[in-house]
Amino acid sequence: MNAVETRPEPVQPTDASHDVFLSYASADARAALKAPIAATGETASSQYAQIYAKWGDLTKSLDWLDTGYRIHDPGMQSLKTDPLLDPVRGQARYRTVFAQLKLPD
Repeated sequence: MNAVETRPEPVQPTDASHDVFLSYASADARAALKAPIAATGETASSQYAQIYAKWGDLTKSLDWLDTGYRIHDPGMQSLKTDPLLDPVRGQARYRTVFAQLKLPD
């Protein structure tokens, strides 16, 4: 009989922890965000973009949106309507990513 390998579910900032990260832009929250990023890599890039946008770090938010586009993050489908990304909407890099996605109207 072969043993079945099980892997722990990756930690992603898509549940209650996501809300916690959105609420606090403190140094502790920024340090704590490193754990899910390390655990999931780029797979939650659109959520990281939301968090950094909420914190006012537009450059990091846009970096994560670029990554989301590059890796085809499914969360990028809500780019047009996601209110958490409002802080970056006026940025040229946002408009570039948005145009590249070719989202339906």
